[in-house]
Amino acid sequence: MSTHTGRRRRIEVSTREYEPEASDALDCALAYLARCSYPASVDEVADRVRARVGGDSRLAERFRERHFPMLAERGILRYDAESDLVCLEHS
Repeated sequence: MSTHTGRRRRIEVSTREYEPEASDALDCALAYLARCSYPASVDEVADRVRARVGGDSRLAERFRERHFPMLAERGILRYDAESDLVCLEHS
């Protein structure tokens, strides 16, 4: 279970239920987004995650195609595929 504190609310999400091997990358991405004061590009988030926990060149693609849409569907973050921007969902 990961807990990330945004500006307005606490976000708790078990990233292990999505894809166990991606858990560290998702935890790192959510932590980065919790500290980010602006919508970040998916490439920016992937670059930060690779610098912290590693990952291959397809990390941004996996975020775009799988992880961020799924987390957006659950109301955890906002992901706009057209602009390629992501940020935490704040109530």
